Amino acid sequence: MTHFLFLSNSEAAVLKSVLVQLYSGESLDPFVLLAAWCLLQFSAKCAGCKKEAPPAPAGSTSSVWRGTCQSQEAAPDGDNSHVQLLSIHLFSKVMELVVDEGKKPLKTIVNQSLYPLLIYWDDENLRVAKASRETLICAAKFLKRRDLEQLLKKKQRLKFAECLLAEDRSRAAERLRQALPFVESPQESLREAAIRFIGIAGRHLRGQQEELQLLCEALQALRRDDSPSQTNIIVQEIFSKRAAELHSSAGSEEPESL
Repeated sequence: MTHFLFLSNSEAAVLKSVLVQLYSGESLDPFVLLAAWCLLQFSAKCAGCKKEAPPAPAGSTSSVWRGTCQSQEAAPDGDNSHVQLLSIHLFSKVMELVVDEGKKPLKTIVNQSLYPLLIYWDDENLRVAKASRETLICAAKFLKRRDLEQLLKKKQRLKFAECLLAEDRSRAAERLRQALPFVESPQESLREAAIRFIGIAGRHLRGQQEELQLLCEALQALRRDDSPSQTNIIVQEIFSKRAAELHSSAGSEEPESL
């Protein structure tokens, strides 16, 4: 507990919210994890200081976090969008401020954040949507991908997703799994965005060992929607047909779930 000694009240409150989400399994987005990690790293360093924590240098991660917290309105209890917004802002600032030698270990996290951020672009909370767009552009710069950066600036999200998967089809399964939890989001806009990107990822699964298993997982998630959109229905039809083909070629009977 001494690790939290030098956190401001706003930092402690946000960190508590993040950790509650983390341990409850409600949210495991990479940028949320990174936000918690940054706060914990800072507080752990301060815990080893003398009586008072030294003032954070201008532009440091901790001062950026404090500024972000203070600039936002107080979050009502249970407002996950507030925690999400602060976490996305911190994630963006970490990418901007990290020194060159620290970039390599962060590249994996940044890559993993691309699909969730792409989906959060459609968040009903306009501040979360705006922060996601800006952070995606920041991530493209961090990865030194000018081609992806230009697609984002032109708001060509579907082409952005296609490029991500076309250049590394081995990650199609990972991208699809990242989108699946959003299918059960209470926000219709997030569900629709997730379904679009699931459809794109599904096309790049062809021939992969996990293809049939992932198609079945996706179908189960899509069918849990009581009021499926037209996009949902179309993706279900495509996935069902492909799954049936795979079962047929494998010489097995088509399961009832399909």
